[in-house]
Amino acid sequence: MNPWELYTSVHGWQDVSDEIAAAVNRAKKAIDATQDVNPVDLAYKVWLRVVSPVLNRYPEYGASDTEPRSLTHEALERYAEGI
Repeated sequence: MNPWELYTSVHGWQDVSDEIAAAVNRAKKAIDATQDVNPVDLAYKVWLRVVSPVLNRYPEYGASDTEPRSLTHEALERYAEGI
């Protein structure tokens, strides 16, 4: 399974996918711990602080491409709006 649309032809992409998933989970915990009246703003702030640095570490896997950035951000937006 490739939920972040990484380059699957590059060896080790599954480890990178797991690291991204862990960052998203850490971001969800940060959202839970933060009181913010605007869930969309909160999701973006947490995404920038927690998830984006992980994506930026793995450009060779496509992690810094538009798809992974959008998918991770949208996942956090949906999560924040559901609180």
